[in-house]
Amino acid sequence: MRLLAMFTVLACTLALPAHAQSTAPAEKVGRIDAAHATSACIGSAGSAVCATETLLACFARSQSDLCARVGAEAKGSEKGAVTLEYIIDRVSVIRAEDITEELRDVEWFKAGYTLIELRRRTCAAACGDESWEDMQVYLRPRGTAWDVVTWRGELEQEGAPEEPENFKAAGKPQ
Repeated sequence: MRLLAMFTVLACTLALPAHAQSTAPAEKVGRIDAAHATSACIGSAGSAVCATETLLACFARSQSDLCARVGAEAKGSEKGAVTLEYIIDRVSVIRAEDITEELRDVEWFKAGYTLIELRRRTCAAACGDESWEDMQVYLRPRGTAWDVVTWRGELEQEGAPEEPENFKAAGKPQ
């Protein structure tokens, strides 16, 4: 019994440095153009991130059927297909304690929904010195898939939401 306890303490001690040394990964730039994407999950709504990347592909490729796959009514760029680069900064799950009285009846801010914060830029071909723009995507689980509830950014919907001031992101940086 004493040997088992010592082994458990040793195992826990060895595991600590791995957690203490973990850092956020370097910024990974995703890219979507008319024919290619760095993400293999474009067209899928199997995770909140995949659903967000599918929404971005809808914008970049001007293919509204991609938006329909994630439950969003949107249209792509009026310019036709463009190149879109993006960096996912944070993925946060909204908790019940994050919802204040003023947010209780808001459709896009519910417990269990996910907020993805990202930066994106749209370019004609190669993105050189194009500036980055912030974007937020709110998603809700639907069985084993995810639906986009709303987003805000360059291609905003009517009445797109602002992030509540008192929301403390509880997700892990990506």
